[in-house]
Amino acid sequence: MLSVLAASIGMATILGALVALPAIGAADYLGITVVIVIIRELAPIVTAVIVIARSGTAMAAELASMSIEDEINAMKAMKINHIRLVVLPRLFGCIVSVLCLTAYFACIAILSGYAAASLTMDYPLDTFLIDVVAAIRPIDIIASFLKCLVFGTIVPLLSCYYGLSAEYSSTHIPRMTTKATIRSLVWCFIGGFVITLLTY
Repeated sequence: MLSVLAASIGMATILGALVALPAIGAADYLGITVVIVIIRELAPIVTAVIVIARSGTAMAAELASMSIEDEINAMKAMKINHIRLVVLPRLFGCIVSVLCLTAYFACIAILSGYAAASLTMDYPLDTFLIDVVAAIRPIDIIASFLKCLVFGTIVPLLSCYYGLSAEYSSTHIPRMTTKATIRSLVWCFIGGFVITLLTY
């Protein structure tokens, strides 16, 4: 799913930039456009949305089921730290996953975008890559890394919180899963906006 989205977004972004930028006399800004649109903005947030849809919902549903079936209470009764056993592995795993998937998304988007562009116009790969690499600044990498870190923290924490908040009956599982999904999306978008605001 991530590969398909990355390829589609990369092709649309780069083809659009190659057509639009020369028309306004800004052909030299292709590298900057790719860095800002794909690496800084779209790669982290699209990856976060996919992780929420794929893993955040699964975490919330699983923990809600464990809560309702008294598995969490059983851990507490046995003096087992359920936060360390249940939450922390998901937190660390999600952070690493978002970081890796964001890098993967950016690579697929850029290369697929170039592949699509090369079919319609003569644009050497080395020139394209040099333009993109030259446009990358340390602040771009920092901004993208911070977003990955924030998104990778928000998703598991909210998913685990709402999953562990389930009680009474199995009807709470979809309710808690929905709450975790919606709030994760909202806070990821807010976090992304704040980081973008602070790093420009």
